[in-house]
Amino acid sequence: MIEKPNLKYIKELADGDTSVEKDVIEIIKNEFKEEETQYLKHLVASSYKNAAASVHKLNHKVIIFGLENNYELAILHEQNLKNSNLSLISEYENILLKISIFINNL
Repeated sequence: MIEKPNLKYIKELADGDTSVEKDVIEIIKNEFKEEETQYLKHLVASSYKNAAASVHKLNHKVIIFGLENNYELAILHEQNLKNSNLSLISEYENILLKISIFINNL
């Protein structure tokens, strides 16, 4: 089964307060864009340890948007980058794309 991003965690966190929900979503959207940009810059610069640090930050969004199975792959990608192993870049970038499309439609 293919996982799809969702707002379940954010809705639980907001506990019915739509203004809190909107604020949290806006913060996460901004953080995601900044962290994704940093991740890509580090990859282009072949700074894999810094890219791994960016992945670590992005992984929080993977969980927040309910992508628990994708989180396992994200953790592996982070570990791989620390060893200059780029084998999971394509799969990880698919996760980022999935999240990006989702948040752009919020």
